[in-house]
Amino acid sequence: MQIFNKKFTLAFLLLLMFTLVALPVAANPFGGSIIVGIDEPPDTHTGKTPAPPGQNPWQVAIIFNEASSVQRGFVCGGSLIASEWILTAAHCVEDFEPEELDVIIGREKLSSKDGEQIGSIAFHIHTDWDGNNNDIALIKLAQPASKGQFVALQKADQTALSLPGTNSKVTGWGVLSLLAEEVPDALHQVEMPIVTKAQCRASYENDPVINDTVICAGTRTSGSDPCFGDSGGPLTVAGPTGGRLLAGIVSFGRGCGFVGQYGVYTRVSMFEGWVMRQLNGSGDGEAIIVQKLTAPQSNTFFQFSATSLPFGYEFVSGSVNPYEIVYTYEDAEGSPLDIIALNDQYDDLDELIDEAEIEVADDEVYFVNGQKVLIAKFGNITSALFLKGDAVVIVDAFVTFDQMQTIVAAILNSN
Repeated sequence: MQIFNKKFTLAFLLLLMFTLVALPVAANPFGGSIIVGIDEPPDTHTGKTPAPPGQNPWQVAIIFNEASSVQRGFVCGGSLIASEWILTAAHCVEDFEPEELDVIIGREKLSSKDGEQIGSIAFHIHTDWDGNNNDIALIKLAQPASKGQFVALQKADQTALSLPGTNSKVTGWGVLSLLAEEVPDALHQVEMPIVTKAQCRASYENDPVINDTVICAGTRTSGSDPCFGDSGGPLTVAGPTGGRLLAGIVSFGRGCGFVGQYGVYTRVSMFEGWVMRQLNGSGDGEAIIVQKLTAPQSNTFFQFSATSLPFGYEFVSGSVNPYEIVYTYEDAEGSPLDIIALNDQYDDLDELIDEAEIEVADDEVYFVNGQKVLIAKFGNITSALFLKGDAVVIVDAFVTFDQMQTIVAAILNSN
């Protein structure tokens, strides 16, 4: 099952509930966030224009490498800061495995063959990333980049270069209006002033998430704003002797170009030491090392070892890291079934439902082998949520409710 479709399943909704708790936002398939509670949001525009060629050589595109095209697989933006390192947002990579993402460097039109495409081998996600604050991560490339150009990080003693009123520039392939259905082919940019923390906090109802680790930019009266797909990309300011400095990383916002709302960016200067420690190999960040599996393993937090499941599903592939296990099965027609196990311990499913604030309808509650299970439909996909040992388990498949109950029973019975 392709991961960009999986984001609309119960598995992704659950991950979202675990992380986005401070602001009323929800993820969307282009990356970034959109305010929830708006049934029909206005089609606001962002004020972005095509970026002049050659002026942003550090800009990279992060893509899901099994998509049918670069545009369909586009995930987020990022910045080339060293030959083997990309700086981006934590929320851009947290739902992927390193082997699933490639980075395109030295390209301004996604449909072109310019530049180079390099795989990733590890993510370094800030250990204090909590769904809003410390939204910063590094991608370690599989080989040094030979295209593009590094961008210098704004240092802690250079904050005068990004004071309120300073003009900033954000670049990326994010959508050009709130209701656009696909990202543009060409790299775009938008310029806007940096605003005070007080102005920004007021637009977010004084939420403490607006603090010294972020920087805000935008205008109150017009739509000048990045949008979905710009996440992880650079906010730059003029350097002291020319050139540009990376001052911010696109993090979150409410809608795109809403009047009176400002975009929020991770303040790079606050993380200069963290970034340098990761690059020097002495970091306190989180290096997620993913192990490929040729068969399910029972010697993990998820006690499960079946190589086959009811209805002809046979094991195809799997991966494990300390926090998540993913197993993919297929039936004779190639229809996929995914099992996702998260390393989170709960006494019972009700505790998880309460903590994650999951709204459960009566017809989504089932009991399988005497154990409570949530089963719901998301489009053509049936998703199940339940506990097994020390794991929170989500199963996605193109099956009926009755078939899902049979599959869940087989998983619960396997050791």
